Amino acid sequence: MSATPLPFMILSDDSAVTPKQWLVPDWFGAGDVAVLVGAPGAGKSTLAASLAAAVADGRPWFGRPVESGAVLWLALERAGDSARNLKVATTADGASRVAIVDHSVNLASRSDADRVVDAARRLSEQSGHRVRLIVLDNLSLAASGADENAASAMTPLMANAGRIAAASGATVVLIHHARRNGGVRGSNAIEGRADSVVSVSGDAKKIARVVKANAACVGQAIEFVIVPVTFGRGGHALVAKPIDEMRGAARAMKARALIEELATDGRVNRRLVLRVGRERGVFTEASDSEQLRQALVLLKAQGVLDYDANEIVLSNPNGPTPPSTRGGGEFWTNSMGVEKSKSRSKTTPIGPDWTFGPQNINPSPVPSVPVVDAVPDGDPRSLFVEVGAPSGAPYTKREPVILDMNGHDRMPGKDDSDAAKWAAIVNRVRSNYEQ
Repeated sequence: MSATPLPFMILSDDSAVTPKQWLVPDWFGAGDVAVLVGAPGAGKSTLAASLAAAVADGRPWFGRPVESGAVLWLALERAGDSARNLKVATTADGASRVAIVDHSVNLASRSDADRVVDAARRLSEQSGHRVRLIVLDNLSLAASGADENAASAMTPLMANAGRIAAASGATVVLIHHARRNGGVRGSNAIEGRADSVVSVSGDAKKIARVVKANAACVGQAIEFVIVPVTFGRGGHALVAKPIDEMRGAARAMKARALIEELATDGRVNRRLVLRVGRERGVFTEASDSEQLRQALVLLKAQGVLDYDANEIVLSNPNGPTPPSTRGGGEFWTNSMGVEKSKSRSKTTPIGPDWTFGPQNINPSPVPSVPVVDAVPDGDPRSLFVEVGAPSGAPYTKREPVILDMNGHDRMPGKDDSDAAKWAAIVNRVRSNYEQ
């Protein structure tokens, strides 16, 4: 009996080569299996929730286009936290396209893999949208006690993840823990069978980086912070926010203060703002025009001003309040907050009732903490603050932190060892803003 002929395709036939389809270009391929790996508390699940929300809402993810659709989230742990984080991250319309499975799943079982495919099919029918993303949180629990270090156990598990991706056409993201020294924990079969691997690391400021990609270059990275937010009646959740976005908001505040300072009768030449802004470090020389444009777009959306190619016109031509000197630092105040002081070691107001500065304001045994950047984080009770301690100071934190209205560090996974220092700083300078 002759063997069945092995089929092949001729490359000159256009149908033999099809373009790669992506959920997020160069990050997550459509119908691929990706592993999102990091240490406990690194922000893997929160980052995955931001991806899920972007897919469900049909909006960019960290500035990158996404293929919109429904999302199936398999919450094998902390389903309540996952539901809250997803609810807060998505719009009301997008939430109708997100479903959470709060039930054990054995990914090593072919029958359980088929059940996941069936759940995706039913979600697609109910939502009216194709399921584009399936998240499994996490792989260790989905292994149902199997030895992660054994290729004989992990190979069929990863094969079933591939079957789910192939049958549904969705991107399957497996959230997994990293080894202590980095890399994917467990058997090499996990990374070997994955189409892409994204590593999440960092403390307060976090970085997600593509470390393996079968159909793209590795090394693409995004920076983000995890921000606590409130909703409903006392509900709390976490969201991942791009650092560039928050720094852009900070730059817009500085640009507004500069425009108000330079304006005459509420009008100022755009080139003048660009030149002075470059001299003062509001805009960097390499991309100053684009940074000003982005700031103007944001300020126009807020109703602060209008502009054209040559001129900027303030909606409120009254301008800023007169400059003041507190603690040796000169600054301008306005309704949004204020520009960074000319010296980072001087007082830097950043919003109503919020000022951070050196010890020469009501001196206390708290070290000086110059603010590098500070913008509201979306929760009016919190601020995103990036700080850097002066040389020799006992306080040496150099990464972003989230402070609540009592000055406590609200970053997840942090203890309160520095809370007293921050509380003292806040209490020392609160109410100075409009004095």
